[in-house]
Amino acid sequence: MEPDLSSESEITLEEVRRAHRLAYWLIAVVALGFAAMALWPALRSGDLWSSRYDWRYFETMSEMARRSVLWYRELPLWNPYSCGGEVGLANPQSLDGVPTFLLVLLFGTPLGFKLSMLVYVTLGIFGMALFARKLDIGWTGSIVAGLCFGLSGYHALHLSVGHINFAGALLYPLLLYFFVRATEELRFLLWAGAIAGWIASLGGTFTPAMAGEVLLLWATMQALWPMEHEQHTGSRLRDGLRVYGLLIAVALVALCLSAYRMLPTLEFIIDHPRPPFRRTPDVTLLKQVVFDLFAYRDFGALSGRKYWSHEYTARLPQVVIPLLLTPLAVYVLRGRSALREQSKLLVRLWLLTIVSILLSLGNFSPVAPWSLLQKLPVLRDLRVPSRHLILTVLWLSILAGLGTERVMSWLTSQTSSRWPQRLLGLTLIAAAGIDGALFFAHSFEDVFSVSIPTPPGPVPFFHVQGHWSQMRDLELQGLGVMGCDEEAPLQRAEKLNLGDVPQVAFADAASGQVLRYQHTPNRRELTVELRSPGAKLLLNSNWNEHWKASPEAVAVVKERGQLGLDLSKLPIGQHQIVAYYRPWSFVIGVLVSLLSWLAALGLWRQSRQTAL
Repeated sequence: MEPDLSSESEITLEEVRRAHRLAYWLIAVVALGFAAMALWPALRSGDLWSSRYDWRYFETMSEMARRSVLWYRELPLWNPYSCGGEVGLANPQSLDGVPTFLLVLLFGTPLGFKLSMLVYVTLGIFGMALFARKLDIGWTGSIVAGLCFGLSGYHALHLSVGHINFAGALLYPLLLYFFVRATEELRFLLWAGAIAGWIASLGGTFTPAMAGEVLLLWATMQALWPMEHEQHTGSRLRDGLRVYGLLIAVALVALCLSAYRMLPTLEFIIDHPRPPFRRTPDVTLLKQVVFDLFAYRDFGALSGRKYWSHEYTARLPQVVIPLLLTPLAVYVLRGRSALREQSKLLVRLWLLTIVSILLSLGNFSPVAPWSLLQKLPVLRDLRVPSRHLILTVLWLSILAGLGTERVMSWLTSQTSSRWPQRLLGLTLIAAAGIDGALFFAHSFEDVFSVSIPTPPGPVPFFHVQGHWSQMRDLELQGLGVMGCDEEAPLQRAEKLNLGDVPQVAFADAASGQVLRYQHTPNRRELTVELRSPGAKLLLNSNWNEHWKASPEAVAVVKERGQLGLDLSKLPIGQHQIVAYYRPWSFVIGVLVSLLSWLAALGLWRQSRQTAL
């Protein structure tokens, strides 16, 4: 499987580049093939919906956003269907600000989500292979590393239960790859920022925070103990300032590129902080981590564990076990020189693995890494320490790639023929890919089995009480559901009218009459007849501070949590009034993102021309 470069001096640089491009295309095909195999039970279910709790929530939220775009030609800024009305794009759980939302728009929510998972798993496999190649791991070892990471049980169970924003963890290798490239060529900082912005925009609280931890851990190791091929000045202080400065730059680029999503979200988080979670301790024993990394589990409760199996399972393909031991045994038995330039990488990866395992062990000590994180802003609201197992999977997958390379090198030294090496390489790739794909596919059996007829277009809107378990089914019929399920802080009216009743009314019926009313997710257009001064309109929706109205004489007011319009400055007579939801943070964010993307494209084009 390794390219034969014995006659490299006789081939041109362009031929080498062409061979490498072909190799990366082949890796992409392998990644897509195994990802499709892993997700086949989901893909074959077509437009069926899921019966699992978290899937129902995310399917509902994205379907409402999809309808805003396709039915009403509006951006999904406000969601009138959930809980009496709540923020849409600004919701920290929203999935509507990332590239894969286009698949939801094009193919519908059920199939769009499944195709999105195919994209993320493929990128997880390919990104890890790309990163492993950057670390000078051979082609076969890089593919094995990619398959071990992308098809790990961590992704299989989290995605199958509906933690779709955990797909952001599949982008960690790409993030690391572009960060490492940025330490060598500053132009790759744009790509690192774009991937970081993608992860943050995908929502959730854990994956963006852990992405920052991944970069911080790698940057710290690079600053304190650089490898031979990494740029370093000989001064740990200067090296540290450089890599940490790049970390800050990645965060700033990510914020600018994804400002359309992140500024409204940050504003929402600041204005409406999440109530503190029940921070009860959770401890995982070291021997449990070993089982978590290799145990074959179904979704369900685990005896003696606080959470269900998806929070503890990070299953790696079984071929990883001997592959992990091989380079370690060579290092111990034959000395550091046996691995030459890879010795520092081996030690670095094991140190990162140990730190990641300590993070996943939870509150085993007052000074445990997790216990210390719980004292920091933002990170103190993270609930499940075992989710850090993905960091352990990340480093162990690269170590498996190193082990593959050592096995391939040994076989090469034993025979002059390349066929045994190629056969072994194909065997290791098949063992890692098929094992991981089968567990993945098993985790997705019967996850999508619900058929829900939905209206083909807009229907009359009104609220019903409902229940959180009925939220998806009722909202898909075009109804607002008061008995909803929502983790983000809610601004709720004390009371809204239920049933098929007018969605706007004068507080004093004698003060005027509503002649026309048109309702879209972000807008309320009215024609009213004012009969007396001091009139006030009540809209059947929760209030939010970012609702606005025109003409300027109309003021948006809050009436016991309900959205209201003060018409006292309007003269008696007929008036056209529009109430609309459009946060300034979104307007500013769109402008910042647009300018940032234009600048990034220009800088990238200029840097490529300079490099050529």
